[in-house]
Amino acid sequence: MSLAYDLGYRCLEVESDSLDAINLVKGLSAKQNCPTLALYIHESCNQSWEVRFSHIQREGNEVADHLAKLAHMDNFDLVAFPQPPRKFIFCWLMLV
Repeated sequence: MSLAYDLGYRCLEVESDSLDAINLVKGLSAKQNCPTLALYIHESCNQSWEVRFSHIQREGNEVADHLAKLAHMDNFDLVAFPQPPRKFIFCWLMLV
C-alpha cells in the first residue's frame, strides 16, 4: 500500500483471501490494542486516497499466491514488476 501511494495511485483495491484480516483492518479504531501491521494499514487508509478491501477465494487469487511463494523462495525485500511476469500472465489467462 505504501508503494502504491508513493507512486501516486489514489484509488486502490486490496484483495485478500483472509476475511479475518479484512474485517480486522476495516473494524479497527485508533484506541484498540491490535497488531502493529493491522493498525498501520488502517491508518494508511486515512490518507488522501480511496482504499477498498474485498474478500477473494484463494483459488481466485492464484497469481498473488504464486508471487507470495516466489517471495519465500528468494530472499529479497521488494520487487516491483512494471509488467506481470510471463508465467503469471498465462496463469491469469487460464483463470479468465
